[in-house]
Order: sequence, then C-alpha cells, then structure tokens
Amino acid sequence: MISKRFTIACTCICVTLAVITGCTDSKETVLLNPSTNVTDNVVYPLDAGKDSVLNLLQNIPNIDWHAYNKSSDGKSLDTIEFLYNNITLITPEYYSNLFLATKGLDGASSESYSAIVGELYQKDRNTVVETLATMEDQAQQQSVISFIAYNLGYLDVAQVKEDISTWKSSGELSSDEKVVLTDLLAALDNP
Repeated sequence: MISKRFTIACTCICVTLAVITGCTDSKETVLLNPSTNVTDNVVYPLDAGKDSVLNLLQNIPNIDWHAYNKSSDGKSLDTIEFLYNNITLITPEYYSNLFLATKGLDGASSESYSAIVGELYQKDRNTVVETLATMEDQAQQQSVISFIAYNLGYLDVAQVKEDISTWKSSGELSSDEKVVLTDLLAALDNP
C-alpha cells in the first residue's frame, strides 16, 4: 500500500513539474485539481476571457492557494487578480464555488480575494447573502463573511452598517439570511 502511494505521489509530482515547466509565459497560469492538490493538465491563459474565467470558476472550489502557489511558480496572486479583472463575468451560479476557495490565502491574495467578494456583495447583495446562507460549512461561511467585511471596511462603515440593519429588518429575508447579516455586522466591527 505504501509503495502504491509513493508511486502515485511521484507520478503526480512528475506531472506537476512537466506542466509547470511548460508554462513559462507570464500570461498563463495552471490550475490545481482541488481534490488532490496536484497540478491538472489544464492551462488557463490569463487573457482568454469568459471561457477561461468560467473554467477557472468550475475548478476552484476547495483549492489550496498556498499549495497552488508553490506548484505554479507563484501564480496564485496572478490567478486571483485575473478573476478580479474579470469580475463582470462571475455570475451567481459560480458564487458558491468562489466562496469555497479561501484556503491558504496569504496577505496579498487575501486582499484581492476580499476585493472580489466585497464587490460582488455590493453589486448583488441579495444573491451573495442567499448563497452564503445556504453554505453547509459554517467556518467557510464565516471566512467569506470576514473577507466581505474587510472590503466593506474601505467604505463608510457606519453607513454600510445602517444599510445592512435596515435591510435585515425589512422582512424580506429568511432566518438564515438574517444570521448572515448579523454575522456581517459583527465582522464589520472587527474586520
């Protein structure tokens, strides 16, 4: 059993190295297979537009950005910035995938990720809150709420909190959505 695992691990490392070394253009990035944390054989050019963004969003849930950064020769920030630069292409059906992509974010990539989810919240708060309310992993949900709060912290926080409180008391939200807003209000006090 151990020798089988060793063989599989070595094969994965060889495939990873082969893909990475073939990806030297600064406008390309490789995407990790999130379930195994090895580099998949798919290469996403960072300037390819909608198809590239959608492919990335389909494969991003549970990605470990730290492991991805190591195996992609430091491309995690480029990949997150690629998503930010194409934020208008991130549609509601991919919000949950994006919200499952917080593991291993470092300082700069956390800032860029916060900008993405914060701007999505500002653009489409109903769907973002609805998506957060349906997340099964509470720790993951809290992580995304914190990222949103961090981004909203660049705005007039008193006004943001007032808007959230008014919305929360409007009667148009489910109880789970109200919990998300309560948590967001708390996170705004401690971004």
